Amino acid sequence: MTSIPAVKDELREFTVSLSLCKGVGALSFRRIMEEFNGIEGVHAAYEEGRLAQLGELSIPDWSQLHEQEYLCIWEEDYPPSLAAIPDAPPVLYYKGNRQVLKRKQVAVVGSRKVNTYGEKVTRLYTKSLVDNGYAVVSGLAFGVDTLAHEECIRNGGATVAVLPCDLRSNPLAGNGRLAEDVIRSGGILVSEQFPGKLFHKGMFAMRNRIIAGLGEFTLITMAGSKSGAAITAKCAFDYGREVYAIPAGIDQDLSKGCNNLIRDGVAALSLSPNDILPNFSYERAAEGQQLHLVDREVLANLSDAAQNLYKQIQNSPINLDEVVVRFDRSLPDALSLLTELTISGLIEQTENGQYTCI
Repeated sequence: MTSIPAVKDELREFTVSLSLCKGVGALSFRRIMEEFNGIEGVHAAYEEGRLAQLGELSIPDWSQLHEQEYLCIWEEDYPPSLAAIPDAPPVLYYKGNRQVLKRKQVAVVGSRKVNTYGEKVTRLYTKSLVDNGYAVVSGLAFGVDTLAHEECIRNGGATVAVLPCDLRSNPLAGNGRLAEDVIRSGGILVSEQFPGKLFHKGMFAMRNRIIAGLGEFTLITMAGSKSGAAITAKCAFDYGREVYAIPAGIDQDLSKGCNNLIRDGVAALSLSPNDILPNFSYERAAEGQQLHLVDREVLANLSDAAQNLYKQIQNSPINLDEVVVRFDRSLPDALSLLTELTISGLIEQTENGQYTCI
């Protein structure tokens, strides 16, 4: 029996039906695609009865899609960075501007509980990423995710919100207005779940791999020891993507996840946007003039230890080891002080590792 070649719309619907088959997940879907040399080969094999073990394909209720659209993994517009991971979703459902998925993207994630420091660094890094043309990917959760989406939108950027559930039954309903803002600002909501799929907590971890897969690299701005952001970081690490984390003092519970990722070699330490954006450069002249006018106000908000360190750096540049020795600090505490001054816009790290006043 010779099968008749299927047209694209038929292949798209076949892909959705196949992805919904019991026992067919992201990994098995990819294996089937590889075995039969692409979706056309899979479709032909099914029509010829060579995939009888799958049983009868169910016909989805297409009306459930409503205003949603979808992309299949074999389509040209499917994000190439996501398609490159071994467990990429066979189908990506979305609402909004799918052109955003063609842009370079970076994942910015963290814990739902955020202190002032976490908010400050999340906003600073997100603005830097937007200024450098990145679309920002996050999970629409409260805390760091919300800050990343909001700051991206505020600075005229495009953001990608990845949901753990289908797009019609968001368990993060408290962020419904933000979801609307994401679409209104030219961003996009995405999910791998067909509408009506019953939500379970395991979908959060499944969602995290998509965030990691979309990102050119992943940034963790604040995360506790049990934060789901660690799953995203480890997924990105396993995919061979760069991972960065912002450190804090060893007594800061909300940042223990970041410190652990750095300690374990999963994430590289970042003390400023320059660490993750080697081609990034602030507008030094204009910002420098403004900083001199606000130095006193900024200094007043620093810890005593940070103020003392800043006075030392005003006299002469200093490196991390010198901070440890001169100020009798542990390495994490020294990093925390340098980060505090860097985030405040008072110092910067030079190419030779020295910290100097801006």
